[in-house]
Amino acid sequence: MIVSIGLDDHDSPRGGCTTHFLFVLLRKFGLELVDLPYLVRLNPNIPWKTRGNASVRVRVRYEGDLLQLADLIWDETERYVNEVSQGYKYKRSPGLALIDEAFLGQWASRLYESAVTEVVLPEVARKLAAKHGAILRGGRGVIGALASMGFTSPYTYELIFYRRMEKWGTTRVIDEDQIRQLDSFFPLLFYNYDYVKRKPLVQSRGNDPVLMGIRGLSFELLNWIPSVINLHEEIDGYLIYKTNQHSDHHLLKPSSKPYGTIMEECEVNGISSLKGGDVLLNCSGRSVVAFKETRELNRAVSELRPGDRIIIVGAVRPSSRLSKIVELERMVVVELKSELLYENPTCPLCGASTESLGSRGGYRCRKCHHRFNGVRRAIEVHRGLSLGTYQAPLYRHLTRPLFLPGLSNGNLDG
Repeated sequence: MIVSIGLDDHDSPRGGCTTHFLFVLLRKFGLELVDLPYLVRLNPNIPWKTRGNASVRVRVRYEGDLLQLADLIWDETERYVNEVSQGYKYKRSPGLALIDEAFLGQWASRLYESAVTEVVLPEVARKLAAKHGAILRGGRGVIGALASMGFTSPYTYELIFYRRMEKWGTTRVIDEDQIRQLDSFFPLLFYNYDYVKRKPLVQSRGNDPVLMGIRGLSFELLNWIPSVINLHEEIDGYLIYKTNQHSDHHLLKPSSKPYGTIMEECEVNGISSLKGGDVLLNCSGRSVVAFKETRELNRAVSELRPGDRIIIVGAVRPSSRLSKIVELERMVVVELKSELLYENPTCPLCGASTESLGSRGGYRCRKCHHRFNGVRRAIEVHRGLSLGTYQAPLYRHLTRPLFLPGLSNGNLDG
């Protein structure tokens, strides 16, 4: 039979991560994979999430007792979270889900859609597991572990390199020239280097076991990289994941509720610049903020004027001052209100500029002093903004980059 195993919440600020636990698990148990492992990002707005809010799933061929397999994996979870990540010290609540794939169905897809767009309680996951024959172990992490079963496509890929344990917490040395060279394969490889801040984006941060992660659309290309890339430290190994990153799946069910992601059209009523460079919009009564860190998006928002119509996409957060606020990640300019500038007519004799002589006095040429009656002309002001989509260049894990034109039934179309 084909069995799906889902895992979540194995990391901590001290070290370790859920993808690394899967790497350790596969190496120890030698499970027979029938597919690439899956890295599944969930709702990015959950306030108690850990870093990227990701669960993992692996599909294996297994003919033994599933309860026994669940116990073996959970024993490894307890060892890892106690001894490696020390997650329990940081209130982590790891979870395991295991199911014969014959019992998967639309219920799993619906749970995934909920987990990637809204707040799901552990009780919901436990009831679904009991109804459909899934085996659960653990605490809050069972939500992501079971929800990972519902993601199948569309997907991109990520190649993740894992450090040897003695290197954890030490400075990562990344060859920036090599990372920039990856951009020669764009868009098959992407999100490699920040040319504004001049630093690699593939590099992980903190004490976790990840050296770096390279994202792309081509499995063949990512599978080739480990054989040619020059790393400055000996690695423990690597895995290539199918992932829902850059799929826009956090927009499967847009919501204006707290911790949802909103997507709606509105009219700009007011705009103000905040200390530090952030820009605050009043858009049909909603408070929308474009942070300075969103760069081009922030600059585009600052060009808006009352009367413009836009579609906003962003995380909905509770606010003590404004009740709710939308943290903008994308904006579609639908309609720009015309701005007119009125100018005096030019002199009909010499073409020079003129000055007004009052409401009934007509105009006088500043050069030849010719007097005449005329009408001020209206000139449309160039707005410095055009219709279309604007998005932060350093996008979130789930956000679809503008260069990916659409989704197919399998992997993302480049």
